[in-house]
Amino acid sequence: MLPDSSDVDRNGSAPRVQGLLAGLGARTCRTLPVDALWSHFGWARCWGELLPAPARLVALPVLRSAVALARPLAVRYDDTLQDHVHRISNVVLHLKSGGRIEPLVLGPDGNLWDGMHRLAALHLLRADTTDVIDFSQGTSGGFIRVAAASVFDPNFLRDPNLCRIADRFAVAAPFRHVYFPHVLQPSLAFAIRLELESLPWRLAKTDFYQQYEMSLLDCQPGVGASLTALRDFAMSDDFARILARITAHHSLRTVDVACHRSTTGQTIGIHTDDSEDGESCRLTLHFNAAWPVEDGGLFVVFGNKDPTSAIAAFAPEMNTAVLFEISERSFHAVTHVEGIRSRYSIVIAMIVSLP
Repeated sequence: MLPDSSDVDRNGSAPRVQGLLAGLGARTCRTLPVDALWSHFGWARCWGELLPAPARLVALPVLRSAVALARPLAVRYDDTLQDHVHRISNVVLHLKSGGRIEPLVLGPDGNLWDGMHRLAALHLLRADTTDVIDFSQGTSGGFIRVAAASVFDPNFLRDPNLCRIADRFAVAAPFRHVYFPHVLQPSLAFAIRLELESLPWRLAKTDFYQQYEMSLLDCQPGVGASLTALRDFAMSDDFARILARITAHHSLRTVDVACHRSTTGQTIGIHTDDSEDGESCRLTLHFNAAWPVEDGGLFVVFGNKDPTSAIAAFAPEMNTAVLFEISERSFHAVTHVEGIRSRYSIVIAMIVSLP
């Protein structure tokens, strides 16, 4: 397999990586968890500012279509969406046919110098570990999986509780959804709430909503430690398995971790989130202490697009969550924020990965 570094030239060569491998620099050969590597590197844009982060790219329908062709696709080594899709698809095909891949390469600065396309393919195929050549002399970190118990409230993780939530989710109408409290470790939830205040928010407007947003994918480094821990765990296999126990959607993969802030007068109109992107479910986490119903910002479930068809409404109280399945019937909205405080939430969007 040719190197797949981000600075490969039009001839398919990567002089920087090849020089590193041929040199006398100290290196360590390691076997590391794929999901820990993916959590560490997959969220950041590595192919220029105009292209999405790998975690977003692997969720695009165009990549699914490319993989479905089940044949090698032309690669020009251009820094284009199509070329990166083809390179990932070709590695997936190579691995599916029993082929071997070269180890990933961590440079002296601890960053992934070579292997992002291979890592994306391994992630899509749910590989457990991969070989890595590490030139960082320990600066790259341990790449240890974030433990579920360090993120979720221990009572939430208990089998009887997960079974109860799954049962409620399964029978909910008109689409499968469930609201539940005490999701995260309390200390983590409050730390996230503080970090949300200082994010560089961007105002987003569409024909049915207005709010401030920031995705933890495609963002610049420097997000707070608690938000980073949540993002890393949300991109892990353990998180996907926990959500799969509730939803019965297996092979889930996180494709966005989006922070939302709504201020006085802002609202999200009735919509379904159903789209060609193929999202299967969303988990919305709330971070608003002592939030009275009178302050608005309620998450409302509707029977259809008629505003009079409201079935249930949930207050965005601190450390509560709404999990719902996306379909053409998943009509929901967020009512106007009436109070003077901002309403904070984080939405984790998931798709079903490659079969």
